[in-house]
Amino acid sequence: MWYSYMIRPRHSSGLSLSLVLFLISAPAFSQSTAASTTPAPLAYKDSQGLWQPTAVSTPLDANGVPLVPSYKGSDGQWHSPSVGVAACGVNASGDPLLCEAASTSTFIARSAMEQPLGVAALDASGRVYAPVLSNALDVLSTMTSQSTPALSFASPTTDNGNVVGAIADGWANPNALILGGQYGEDGGNANRPSNTGAQMILRGVPDGPNDLGCLDCAVATDVPFFDSRAGLNSSFTTSSAIAAYGSLDGSVRYSQAGSTTPRVVVQGVSYDGNRIYMPNCAPGSTGTCVPLTAHQIRQLHTNEYLTTNSLDSHETTHSASLSDASGSVRGTDTYVSWITAWDPAGTYIDVAGWGILGSGRQMDSGETPQGRTLDTAFSQYATQTIFVGVTTQSLAHNSVISYNPGDNPDSQVHTVAGDEMDFWYYGTDNAQAHVNGLLLSFSCKGNADAGSGNCKYNWDSSSYAIQINGVGLTHGIENYMPMGSAEYEGYNMFVPSNGGNGANVGDKHLFFNFTNKVDTVGGTGGNALLLGAWEQREDTSATGWAHHSVRLGLNIDGTPSVASGVTGGQDEAQIAWDYPGYVNGLCLLGYQGASQGLCTAGDGESYFVNGVHNTSYFTGGWFSSAVQDLTMSQIENASHSNSDFTYCADCLGALSTAPGAYVKLTNGTWTDMSGGPIISGSGAAAPTLVARSGMLSLASGTTRPSSISMASLWGADAQTIEVVGPWGDGYLKAAGILVSGTTSAATFATVTQSTTMSAIMSASHSEGDRVWCHDCRNGGQAAHAGTGRWVYLDSASAWRTDDGALALE
Repeated sequence: MWYSYMIRPRHSSGLSLSLVLFLISAPAFSQSTAASTTPAPLAYKDSQGLWQPTAVSTPLDANGVPLVPSYKGSDGQWHSPSVGVAACGVNASGDPLLCEAASTSTFIARSAMEQPLGVAALDASGRVYAPVLSNALDVLSTMTSQSTPALSFASPTTDNGNVVGAIADGWANPNALILGGQYGEDGGNANRPSNTGAQMILRGVPDGPNDLGCLDCAVATDVPFFDSRAGLNSSFTTSSAIAAYGSLDGSVRYSQAGSTTPRVVVQGVSYDGNRIYMPNCAPGSTGTCVPLTAHQIRQLHTNEYLTTNSLDSHETTHSASLSDASGSVRGTDTYVSWITAWDPAGTYIDVAGWGILGSGRQMDSGETPQGRTLDTAFSQYATQTIFVGVTTQSLAHNSVISYNPGDNPDSQVHTVAGDEMDFWYYGTDNAQAHVNGLLLSFSCKGNADAGSGNCKYNWDSSSYAIQINGVGLTHGIENYMPMGSAEYEGYNMFVPSNGGNGANVGDKHLFFNFTNKVDTVGGTGGNALLLGAWEQREDTSATGWAHHSVRLGLNIDGTPSVASGVTGGQDEAQIAWDYPGYVNGLCLLGYQGASQGLCTAGDGESYFVNGVHNTSYFTGGWFSSAVQDLTMSQIENASHSNSDFTYCADCLGALSTAPGAYVKLTNGTWTDMSGGPIISGSGAAAPTLVARSGMLSLASGTTRPSSISMASLWGADAQTIEVVGPWGDGYLKAAGILVSGTTSAATFATVTQSTTMSAIMSASHSEGDRVWCHDCRNGGQAAHAGTGRWVYLDSASAWRTDDGALALE
């Protein structure tokens, strides 16, 4: 506001002071200067209560012409205003000085404040306190100081910077935009239209993601923004790119992160404690100091990350490879820190201290980076180099959710969640739209191996798409899908949802399926081996599990299906639980599951339903025949292969005492299981050992086998006794024979002639046992010079010779 006092004569008496008001904003006004819409007062009431005319004054424009040439007074007549010049001082000669010449201040009429085409009003601190409504708001990117953000939206703060009514961290330079901590005006009146309960609202309709592909676009890469838009349709610069995309994408929220260039890279630095000197700027340096440039200094701020190319001085060996022996990317083993201060002249940077990421050790006192060993894997600088404004891990999104009732005892939050996505389908028919819940897409841009469809170079071997670190968590993944859905599906694994409800015999529902490709070339050709388990309805006479089998089988080149198991391809052999006729049991099924092999019933008995081919031998307690009435004649008339065996109801084996024996086909001839002759219903005769009243006798016959097994006589002692050699001069060999009567023979022989006295004494024997002793003494033989004799064990557990003397070596 500027006041001008002019002296004018009064008609009645004396002189009076007339008030002159006018607006000055420049040395002279132009014709385009906007005027207020408020009419100027043409009269005013003086101290005596009399109305006096107001002297209307006007300034000169840029051409020296009065800005207002005339005006209509209260008398309805046109008058010429007086011309006033704003003087704010006098010079040494007493000449008036224009305000513009004496000061750079601009004078604004109070009536022009907070008015259309006027100016915004400021409070005593110079802040705009009236709402600012603008179609566009440009904020200069040039920072005026190191402690002022370019643009800040926040609640009123106290003198110490804390948000009123809340705990504030106080932002750290440089932040371009701060949002947060707003409270509703008028005591938080919820009825005010501006009280939305949100800190920031972006309205994406009608435009928004339709131009750059995203509404909320956060990009932290060195790629120009348009070229990096959402990875959405960034190649839509020419119409030729349309065919490469399947959709016109629009993302409400988009984040893109990647490898970024450091803000400042300086070579040839030196270190002194926690201070980094620029090249030749350290005390005592003889070269020319090369400080940071003004541009580089503007890139610095406190808490900014800083790394070096100096390797850990505690490590004696360093790898030049990007990865370790396991194929995982090698960790950052160079010294890192963050900035705490810097020299305004740019000769040094101070850091908080030094450390090696992931080393797990505290730095030694005074330990600093050194230049003896420099990293050559992730950088190629030959001198000590710093990288300012860097990260070693780039995250597109990171959420930290905490629950701490100790710090927040009044909190009513008892459930926390990460990201939740709700998809609502209001379609009027099936398959009107496609939905992707969560898509993780990994590719090798520019590094595809030609012709293979695979990556020429890959991420490191420990990379993963999803990792669940579930300390204290009871469930990793919960998946509840309705019937008819696939809960998991991939190249290798296919798991449908729970629930099989096939109504017809043979209907299937998969439990799971695993697929492996073999003999593929370039990702194509070869065969697919599908190993799966499924439920299969076996009959429709009733409901319940007993009318369904569960099968495990292999299919070649089929396709897993939610609705019908594996379709197409070629089914191989199968394992079936609860196969018809074997409820509670298990069966091995042949090709395509069409024929039974071995089945074990619920009681544990096993059945070879379609025959057994034995290439070696069977061991076990016993074998039972499923068919007990086959005669030799029926067996001989059936189709058999060499080594087939079966039960013959009217056959006598070599050691049989009654009809009924197992027989085996050997080179076209049926024999007993030991290879001996059989007596069958056809009347064939063969020599047989018969046991009667504890005695052994040899039946007459024409055929004399070299040996006869006693297995069919003594069951559990099978293979322990046999008659060896021709009938006339053979002998009986046994692991042990118990005789209740008298045994007589022309000659008694020992099977083992080399058993010594010490071996006999260390073995287990019973009273009366008789053994040949290889080194026992006879009469007159010296100690340890015995030539052997028979010995027996008496009731006192002493070994004696036949003459009653103690057996000696």
